[in-house]
Amino acid sequence: MLAHMGTTMEASVASPLVAHRIQGVGVEAGEEVRKVELGSKTLHLLGQLPAIGSELLAAFQIPLARGDGGALCRASLSGPLTFVSTLPNIEKHACIAQIVHLHEHCHTEFPEAVVHHVSSDDLEHWRELDAYHADVRALGYSLSAASAPSALAFKRAFGVGVAESTRVAHGLFALLKGRFVAVDVPHNQLQAADVDRFLSKLRMALPLFIQPA
Repeated sequence: MLAHMGTTMEASVASPLVAHRIQGVGVEAGEEVRKVELGSKTLHLLGQLPAIGSELLAAFQIPLARGDGGALCRASLSGPLTFVSTLPNIEKHACIAQIVHLHEHCHTEFPEAVVHHVSSDDLEHWRELDAYHADVRALGYSLSAASAPSALAFKRAFGVGVAESTRVAHGLFALLKGRFVAVDVPHNQLQAADVDRFLSKLRMALPLFIQPA
């Protein structure tokens, strides 16, 4: 059961994400976007980083690419502890490492939690994970197969959309009964999100959301 929270806490990341105003595809007039780095390239992220304690309100349907069940939607994330992992390219090592590392930790520490991985690339790219990491049973979803409005709604809700691109940023999110309890979007997007840092944030935050029995 969620404990009462008078105000939401600000979500933290490894490095400050600098607010910056630009114009481009998917960017609303006057919108402040956040900057992260991909090597020597600067990426501008759409949407705001979810505040800790804030409720997920966006409506979206992201088609299933791996596993059993239906599309990912707000209802999928409204129950017990769930994880969402966002991935720019499932064929790259950093994305596979993020999937595998999260699986290894959650399997032992949060075995009841459901893990949802959302990638920006094609459905068939998930076959590589099946071929080399069949023991990883996390669900996979593909933004490329979603409608444009659904894909954009998801990207904005989680703050991981990339302006002028179909790409999403690496990110890790934990939700409990539809509210964000831990968030991590790395400033250096050449690397996977830091699972250890993310889970440390989660351990610190959970007592604020769970009332003693």
